[in-house]
Amino acid sequence: MRAPKTLAFTIAAIVIASTSMAAAPTAAQSDGELLMASVQSMIKIRVEYCLRNMPELREELALTHQSFSLEAAKATELLKRRFPSSNRTVRLEVSQMSQDFALQQARSEGFDLLCPKLLDYMITATAASLAKQYGDQFAAMKK
Repeated sequence: MRAPKTLAFTIAAIVIASTSMAAAPTAAQSDGELLMASVQSMIKIRVEYCLRNMPELREELALTHQSFSLEAAKATELLKRRFPSSNRTVRLEVSQMSQDFALQQARSEGFDLLCPKLLDYMITATAASLAKQYGDQFAAMKK
């Protein structure tokens, strides 16, 4: 249960409040797309960390991450409708600093604890559960 809490904290850490005066709604990605891109970035960092430290999980991690990515793509479509890009008051950023922070968190938890939890999290994730979990957190941050 710590992995979802850690992911939520990571998302909170990469969400930066800013006003966007020059955002072009037709060219900009929706907030929902940006939200799921940041989630997928953090998951990818954790998967890579597990692959480096637990090569025996390589096949299982690869297959699980592939199915998680499909569910995340479906969740992105759900979140695009819920969080369009108009009047953006919160900007999501997947920067090198946020990626370093995610890797630091993964290291602090330890691969022997993180990797099994990460596998369980990705196996049980569905598009609806991802959209609800991250959408609710994002909506709370925007308030």
